[in-house]
Amino acid sequence: MFDFGLAKLTQEPESRELTCDGPVGTPLYMAPETLRHGTVSTRSDVYALGCLLYEMLAGCPPFENGSLLALLEQHRDHPVTPPSIKIGRELPFALEAIVMRCLAKDPDDRYGDARELGSELTSAA
Repeated sequence: MFDFGLAKLTQEPESRELTCDGPVGTPLYMAPETLRHGTVSTRSDVYALGCLLYEMLAGCPPFENGSLLALLEQHRDHPVTPPSIKIGRELPFALEAIVMRCLAKDPDDRYGDARELGSELTSAA
């Protein structure tokens, strides 16, 4: 179940796939700035979309090991392993570059919004 941070469940056990208390969002897809400052923008959405694209390419999210706290720390501070390295085979360079730009720790290094990301994906196809 994915909620993309749009809903909050109450009285549910801790899960990395459900929205958590505190910063709003699904922990597997939370942007670093949300964790650092509690700020959310269209660039935070681009980060979440980048996590989904990464998962589509690699078969797993960019970060998934450890506790909920460890997961959030990884999104906030750890570099993302390119999906091609994670799966051990080459991927189209342009596609991997797009995904990695979506997952930049600094929001200013990401696409400005989903429309800009979509345009870039269309150009790469």
